[in-house]
Amino acid sequence: MDALNPYIIVTGTDYSEQATRALRAAYELAKKQAPAELHVVHASMLASAPVGYGVPPFGGVPASPVRDLDEQQRALTQHLDEQLSKLPGFAESGVSVMAHVMLDAPMFALTRLAGELDANVIVVGSHGRHGIARWLLGSVAEAVVRQANCPVLVIPPLASELTAPQPDPSGRAQVYHQAH
Repeated sequence: MDALNPYIIVTGTDYSEQATRALRAAYELAKKQAPAELHVVHASMLASAPVGYGVPPFGGVPASPVRDLDEQQRALTQHLDEQLSKLPGFAESGVSVMAHVMLDAPMFALTRLAGELDANVIVVGSHGRHGIARWLLGSVAEAVVRQANCPVLVIPPLASELTAPQPDPSGRAQVYHQAH
């Protein structure tokens, strides 16, 4: 890549630990491809949305205060300043970072921005939900993989964050297919 055509990476944040790991992975990738642009998106469906973990599922009450777009932009910039200051050699890395607050569903905000920028890659974190939790809450990472027009790098959760399906407490095996 050259200065006229920097390597472009889009990543999202909901301020979770998974999003922070995705940001770090996106930065490491950008550093290897410098000069690079790292575009960090915080997407919200509302102009005044809770800061922290997005809109609570099922219309619940937000645990965080509601903030307008300007406050969300300041919160995102502050979050990025804190996270990037922890990264070794950031000032000399050749990576430009841009913060975007967008009014859209996260999956659409990420893919739309990546398309507009002609991004080289999207980096997303995965919460590792499965079963009914994934069905009820959806999967931004999976939707981005389906919708994106560029490669998508999915950063999985740590093994300690995964919950394995529990075996039948009776200890009996379940029969899935029986030969006749």
